[in-house]
Amino acid sequence: EDLAQALVAADRRITADTEAFSQEHPIETQIPFIQRTCPKCKIVPVIMGNQYKADIDALANALIDLLPGRQVIIIASSDLSHFPTDEIAREVDTLTLEAIAGLDPKEVRTTILQQMSLDIPNLTTCACGEGAILVAMQVAKNLGADTGSVLAYTTSGELPGARKDWVTGFGTVVFYYTD
Repeated sequence: EDLAQALVAADRRITADTEAFSQEHPIETQIPFIQRTCPKCKIVPVIMGNQYKADIDALANALIDLLPGRQVIIIASSDLSHFPTDEIAREVDTLTLEAIAGLDPKEVRTTILQQMSLDIPNLTTCACGEGAILVAMQVAKNLGADTGSVLAYTTSGELPGARKDWVTGFGTVVFYYTD
């Protein structure tokens, strides 16, 4: 509660709005894993209402100011490509994941804009949670991360009986520092 209140107090763009969670699902997919791996962890869920740079920077800066001295893990939840074929999703998502692992938010934005400008059939987004990803990257980098690694990747096309002509991509990237 202290961290949540401090976040809200940090910037007028950060608000407490429990109704925001009624139409959004990323927290639902993360909580079971968090509860299983760290049952005593406290969670401060945050939803990015938009992808504007000023709002991304506001949240990142608030976290950068508030997190030193705390033991935290930041989880940014986002699907990757939406609705191209499995083959195209893998190409698009590889580029997106490589940019994310590079820890350069500008490169992520550039990569996504380039992919979206190609008018790829049925591609509606490269990362629906781009804002959350960029916040996590900025905070990780500012708090000392110097390396990003892609841990896993798949598409919905890999599920038994799933369509391969209309998929969503999923990946996991971790940020850390090396000594």
